[in-house]
Amino acid sequence: MPVSLSYYGNMVIDLRKEEAFGPVERYRDIHRLSYFNQLILARKFSDAFSFQIAPSVIYFNAVPQ
Repeated sequence: MPVSLSYYGNMVIDLRKEEAFGPVERYRDIHRLSYFNQLILARKFSDAFSFQIAPSVIYFNAVPQ
């Protein structure tokens, strides 16, 4: 039963103005970061059918209030 397992990860810096992250006095540079992680599991059952599942997790350091 051959399967394929892959990982995809991404880190992003949000370039909006500081005011977009809440009160300016509580703002920190780390609030601009967000992360995306995904495991991709796939299997080919026949020439006509393949199946893939890709659970994902997204994390934002700061969200609107």
